[in-house]
Amino acid sequence: MNHFYLIRHGECDCGQLKLLGRTDAHLNDRGVEQAKRLSVALRDIQFDRIISSPVMRAMQTAQLIALLQQREVTVDDSFQEISYGKWTDKSFSELRNDKLWDKFNRFRAFSRIPDGEMMIDVQCRVVEKMEKLRREPSDQAVCIVSHSDPIKAILSYYCAIDVNAIHGLSVDNGSVSVLDMTASTVSIGAVNYTGHLI
Repeated sequence: MNHFYLIRHGECDCGQLKLLGRTDAHLNDRGVEQAKRLSVALRDIQFDRIISSPVMRAMQTAQLIALLQQREVTVDDSFQEISYGKWTDKSFSELRNDKLWDKFNRFRAFSRIPDGEMMIDVQCRVVEKMEKLRREPSDQAVCIVSHSDPIKAILSYYCAIDVNAIHGLSVDNGSVSVLDMTASTVSIGAVNYTGHLI
């Protein structure tokens, strides 16, 4: 059985105000603290691999975990943030007036972001990578640092939740979700655990 720890990066200053997408933004002080607490909470788990999205906020979070583990971080585009195309860096107040934004949030499975990805495409790329990882030698603990939507895409797939219902899942900054996987079974050990941040 392989154990996968899906971690959302720590908080950024502008992440609550605008749609960052793949724009690089550093963790703010709270985000650094979240990542440090996370690394301490996970210190007794000996990760065989630490994988990160290439986006700066994910890399910073992964590097703080790796520092305590004395491991290297592997960058993998499969866990990259969703491409928000023309919406990247737009404020949420601006997006509220966009009918396509409203459709995207109500019908994720059938909505394409202008010049961006469809949620089903995101799910395909992250699940394809998860399936490759689950076929590797067993009894590995793998840390994957990514973003809200890619993690939701993984969880919704393995929990058999429709992509259109993805907003029913919470994936907070600094949270951990755990999947235990064999070649034939998947067990959800935790979803959006944030007890270490309290």
